[in-house]
Amino acid sequence: MWFRSRYICALDIGSTKISCLVARVTSTNALHIVASGYAQAYGIKQGVIENLNEAANSIKDAIVMAEENFGRRIDAAIVNVSSPALKSQYCEAEITLTENKTITTSDMKKVVEAAIAKVDTTQQEILHQIPICYTRNDQDEDRNPLGLTASKLKVKVLVITAPLHQIRDLTHALERYSIKIIAKVATPLADSLAVLSPEEKKAGSIVIDLGGGLTSIAVFMDDFVHYVGTLPLGAHLITSDIAQVLKTSVQDAEYLKTMKGSTLLAPQDDKTPVEVPVLGNGGAPATPKTISRAFLIRIIVCRVEEMLKLLMQHIRQQDIPPLSTERIVFCGGGSELTGLYDKAAAVLQVPVYLGKPSPIPGMPSTPSATTYSTCVGLLMYALNQRKREERQETPLKNNSFIVRILKWLHNNF
Repeated sequence: MWFRSRYICALDIGSTKISCLVARVTSTNALHIVASGYAQAYGIKQGVIENLNEAANSIKDAIVMAEENFGRRIDAAIVNVSSPALKSQYCEAEITLTENKTITTSDMKKVVEAAIAKVDTTQQEILHQIPICYTRNDQDEDRNPLGLTASKLKVKVLVITAPLHQIRDLTHALERYSIKIIAKVATPLADSLAVLSPEEKKAGSIVIDLGGGLTSIAVFMDDFVHYVGTLPLGAHLITSDIAQVLKTSVQDAEYLKTMKGSTLLAPQDDKTPVEVPVLGNGGAPATPKTISRAFLIRIIVCRVEEMLKLLMQHIRQQDIPPLSTERIVFCGGGSELTGLYDKAAAVLQVPVYLGKPSPIPGMPSTPSATTYSTCVGLLMYALNQRKREERQETPLKNNSFIVRILKWLHNNF
């Protein structure tokens, strides 16, 4: 049970970085960050582990840094799951009840299980099963029909899955450092928990996490997630374009993108010089060359506009509520590119906002807050689960008669 632990460790395993946050749960069920860790990711491409040794060492580096700050060993974590094959699908099922039966939690559980039984789990692992709505007697829709009456009960469930072999690789990587996974959360869902307010979830929002090697998408409407998915697009594509066009190293291209780049041209950019380190024979440094900042920006803009158009094309192909596409919230390391929000708003023709994780006491100031967005979402997911389990256990603690009945049933059936 999660609520028996005073501390929660969240581990964000990305394509370019590994982030770790350790939070203490206060007596008022609030979070306080007590330690953090950060490391460059190796052996991971588009969220998928390609080299187990390199990935395990990168994860270990981030956790060791957090342990040094924490002052004790970390042996369990809640982790995110990223994959180009991460997907969501709707499943429906219906059960027949006795006439005008009062719906119980058992009935609701039974119909949900019937829905998710339709998912092929031979090659996929179910990460989340989210009941979107129930229908009574083919006409009355309810979010929570508990205690109401019906002769038939139908449910629509959003099921989020990831490839089973990728989950196993992730588990093996953490086992290298004796880390037990207490929960797995789809990255788009974790991002949404971190950066969306309750009002944004209700009104309708799309969260886009522009990572280094993968872009994650989550669509919210009426307080529920209606779609999650990923695209093999990431900020590394921008870096790669700069490196290829300017004949420089990936490291120098990343610096140019971060420190000199933008998606918006200003009149003075044509006259603003930018020095570019150039690779010589065998990768050795050569004499630097000078370009205008405008030239660098045009390289960036070309790729950014293409990525934005592909993102919106993908979103519009999904079965999601139309109103949810009227607000987009960007997060992730790639979202820190100067001018991205203005460029995205112009290309997508919708309001675009910067998604910042909810402030938590003790949050590290460096690297930037967006580095820890997914970790914050993981912590919030764990805290919500903790509260849910406490609510379920409290009535049992306060009713010894129920406890005795449950023990008798356990011993006799």
